[in-house]
Amino acid sequence: MGSISSTFRCPLFYPTLHPAGQLSIHSMRLAELLRSFHVDPDRGFLPNPDPLTELPAQYSEWDSLGSAAPELLRKGDFRNAVEELPELNGSALLDGPEIDRAMLLLSMFANSYVLSGDEPASAIPSSLAVPLCLVAERCGRPPIASHASIVLNNWRRIDPERPIILENLATVQNFLGSEDEDWFFLTTVTIESAGAAAVKALIHGLNAILDNAGDVIKAIENNSIGLVD
Repeated sequence: MGSISSTFRCPLFYPTLHPAGQLSIHSMRLAELLRSFHVDPDRGFLPNPDPLTELPAQYSEWDSLGSAAPELLRKGDFRNAVEELPELNGSALLDGPEIDRAMLLLSMFANSYVLSGDEPASAIPSSLAVPLCLVAERCGRPPIASHASIVLNNWRRIDPERPIILENLATVQNFLGSEDEDWFFLTTVTIESAGAAAVKALIHGLNAILDNAGDVIKAIENNSIGLVD
């Protein structure tokens, strides 16, 4: 088994704590590191800004199908609706909120198309498959409905001025639209939000341990606060 070098450092930053326990100016470099892994310094794995609730007008057919999807699925008409979709070119989508919303919609459409009939579908129409594969490649994820889409990018704040807490959240996109489905997604969003404070504390704690620094206990305490909250 290999050993960790005592000179190892998490790349890009080496933060220190002020007596008050706040990250110093080095936190700017910490932010760079976290964002390179699509982790926000303040929200953890939740996106910042909030997820979009609609795409640019040229992709309105996707938004419209998303709004109609729960009813179409309940009636058994979803596959027909997907087969009538025009093949839209997703290359005009901007990185960030736009591409994340497109990935949410298209991956949920694909999942619903495959599983909504009496028998699972063995293929999906090119009008869905082509943009889904393009968008998934840009996101660096497989073309499936994953946690990153149906949880991390599937929420909105009811009151934009209030925090990301369960009673202030609603889903952006559903399969069938039940209350159970909402709670399944949104409870996890709330947990992700509460745990965001642990991210910076964990990385700072790692460097403090490697340095045998006296402030390691403070870093662990900060991490514990994030986990308990």
